Amino acid sequence: MVKVYKAPPGVVLSTLYSVRIKAKGASEWLPVEVMSAQVWKRVGANLSNTYPFTAFTGFDCEGQVEVKVRWKGSEPIQSVKIRPESKNIKYRIIGNEIVLLMDEPAKLSVEINGDRYQNLQLFANPIECEIPDKTDDRILFIPSGTLHTGDIHLKSGQTLYIEGGAAVKGCVYLDTTVNARVMGRGIIYQPSYDAISVRNARNVIVEGITAVNYGIGNGGGCALRCGESSDVTIRNYKVFGRNRWGDGIDIMSSSRVIIDDVYIRSSDDAIAVYATRGEFQGGCTDVKVLNSVLAPDIAHPINIGTHGDIKGTGDTIQHLIFKNIDILQHNEYQSDYQGTMAISCGDNNTIRNILFDDIRVEDFLLGQLLNISVVKLGKYNLTPGRKVENIWFNSIDYKGTTAIASEIKGYSECRTVRNIQFSNLRIAGNRISSLGDGNIQVGEHTAEIYIHPPAGKCDLINFQEHQTRYSTEFTNLNEFLKHFDP
Repeated sequence: MVKVYKAPPGVVLSTLYSVRIKAKGASEWLPVEVMSAQVWKRVGANLSNTYPFTAFTGFDCEGQVEVKVRWKGSEPIQSVKIRPESKNIKYRIIGNEIVLLMDEPAKLSVEINGDRYQNLQLFANPIECEIPDKTDDRILFIPSGTLHTGDIHLKSGQTLYIEGGAAVKGCVYLDTTVNARVMGRGIIYQPSYDAISVRNARNVIVEGITAVNYGIGNGGGCALRCGESSDVTIRNYKVFGRNRWGDGIDIMSSSRVIIDDVYIRSSDDAIAVYATRGEFQGGCTDVKVLNSVLAPDIAHPINIGTHGDIKGTGDTIQHLIFKNIDILQHNEYQSDYQGTMAISCGDNNTIRNILFDDIRVEDFLLGQLLNISVVKLGKYNLTPGRKVENIWFNSIDYKGTTAIASEIKGYSECRTVRNIQFSNLRIAGNRISSLGDGNIQVGEHTAEIYIHPPAGKCDLINFQEHQTRYSTEFTNLNEFLKHFDP
């Protein structure tokens, strides 16, 4: 079963691709309109910029689907890569067409002749289970064929439904709401700053839509900014940033946030988790990022802890899970601020109890596989963090070879990093059993850094001559999870 949508009015179409789909075994191919989004291509450390057009399209499906992609570029197809590579998508090339088979909904990047900028993103969504009643006065229903111009401010209990083939050219605000939702298969198109704002809200849901080139009227903006909110669910959200400082999803001073099945192609950090920042006050707890694809053209896929409470005693960021994630890009020229998985503990923050599990990292342009540091960056924060503790990396698989050496380091004797554990770490196909083999450099003011090899004793690195044994010493992942989620 497949369902297709027209492109919304006003949205730029791609000149490089055409797409047709059909359920496997069906006779009729259905055309799917392909749209364009600009992305940020940074050339060199001096930040010279170009903004190439990438392409994307979406459809709903259940069961196996055949997809036929026609390439209209000037050069013939010489090579094709379909990412994430973990999806193992089978394809064949017939002239200027690529025919591929999808067994289930997925978010894919089709890259021809090694070009990751003018690529095609295929967003195969699951069939919608809930389409709200447009006659319900609690529903703001934007039908297919509509371009709504202007911001939308939801009230508590309201649902904004953007139907496939419709677009909103503005920001959607869920600020101070309870039980509000944004749903559909439509597009938030070129809002001047944030695409979606979730401030001081509770029990809100964002599901199914796509945000294209947010921050178009002002440098920065987020695909979704969540501050001082709780019980927030973000699911099947696809986003494209363009301008500098254009983060994907920022979570600040919030609790019980679930980010599931998202595709983030941002022009700054894809996922950022912070404590106090600007108008938002307090720590951050219980955040889960699951089953997602992170492909920022600039900066970090995952960045935790840079900002916090510099005027008080500090905040706590804790109980975070990142699981079943494909990382397609990392491109960070700042040598003290790198890492596909970065914990940059600043502003008096305490950061603890974080699990990275089943993370697949494909080769990237520039940066480190991971960085866990207590930092005073100056440019981004003026005070170092307090401590980082209880971080577990399980089943991390880095496919590439170009990463700079990873780092783990504290700041001073009273601002430390401790109890960092690795299990089933693989780099370039090799199972890693020591920090040296993993190209992981451990600096001062650290303790209890473990790598669990396939068999035998852990590789324990201790840089404190007179180590105090901590009560939270974990020998396996299950013990860690019991402490993590009491």
